[in-house]
Amino acid sequence: MPDYIQFVELSRESPEHRTRRWMVVSVDGAMLGTVKWYTASRRYGFWPKEDTVFECVCLRRIALFCEVQTDQRKLDRAEEKRAGYFGRKQDKEAVPHVPHL
Repeated sequence: MPDYIQFVELSRESPEHRTRRWMVVSVDGAMLGTVKWYTASRRYGFWPKEDTVFECVCLRRIALFCEVQTDQRKLDRAEEKRAGYFGRKQDKEAVPHVPHL
């Protein structure tokens, strides 16, 4: 099955952007929308560009991409918590938490 869309990761504009973002583009380079973290649902979602139309194969591919990236983020966050980083700026500078045995 040919790929009609691609996911291009965007750089993080500032340290406050803790989640990743991707542009969804067609093979001919047209911008179709953005995949980014949706805090209310605690998962990645797709924000389509206005006046875009998608068929079922592209929608499934976008949905699968969002699911895979959500699963990866949750794994990464669990690892950060095990290492003692809880998402706050001061945690990055602090000594990692070592649990009592």
